[in-house]
Amino acid sequence: MQPAYYSNMEDYKDEIVKNSQVSAGKYYTCESSKAYLILCYDGCAYISYSGKTIELPAGQYCLVAGVARFAVDPRCDGKVYLLPFDPSRHIKSGEAPKGFMLHCLSSEGLLVLDAMHQELERQKAGYCAVVSGLAMRLLEEAVSEYASRQCKPKELSIEEIEKYILDHSSEATLKSAAAHFYYHPNTLAKFIRSKCGKSFSVLSREIRLNRAARLLAETDLPVYKIAKLCGYHNMTHFYDLFEKTYGKTPSNYRA
Repeated sequence: MQPAYYSNMEDYKDEIVKNSQVSAGKYYTCESSKAYLILCYDGCAYISYSGKTIELPAGQYCLVAGVARFAVDPRCDGKVYLLPFDPSRHIKSGEAPKGFMLHCLSSEGLLVLDAMHQELERQKAGYCAVVSGLAMRLLEEAVSEYASRQCKPKELSIEEIEKYILDHSSEATLKSAAAHFYYHPNTLAKFIRSKCGKSFSVLSREIRLNRAARLLAETDLPVYKIAKLCGYHNMTHFYDLFEKTYGKTPSNYRA
């Protein structure tokens, strides 16, 4: 299902700029007529939703829609952006998203978020309109992902597992993947080995490093941020694995 979108967010550009960096501890209410896209640009954030607290690392977003009340608590000098939108006005066809969805931005989405951040920091003439357009692109990515999740595959496939690891490369584990697909961890591990002859950890490492290589080639993000986005918090370990896999350090690979 591919929803069609309205072409702009002009009605919301002032609200987007006003709420571009979320205040710690401030509560926001989502009513049935409005939804929010929350994006973490840097650091991390913790979102309280339906009695639970969920961590939102840099490079990830969550879509909160339907009737809900939530608080965003930026930590570690995190930069968090809040994009309000009206599902009924921005989606012409398909069911408007409801509930809560957490996901990673694509490589293109990371570039768009970085561009939006730079516009909001510089605040040059006409920046509100530019921010509005960039916000619309981020919204389209998020709602498209939501729509794709409504069409769940009937049978588990190695492609779906690989997509899950890629989409959650900063925190995916065998346990979390098993929970996502409603399988026992041992059953999922056996399925992966039977299909590709690899353990979950080996498959996950290959996917994470492949994503790191793509981000190095396609973006100007610092190496340390790319490492974190791909689930590596020990830079020495990341450099060793990357060089062993690609024969070059991350910096040399980019050059």
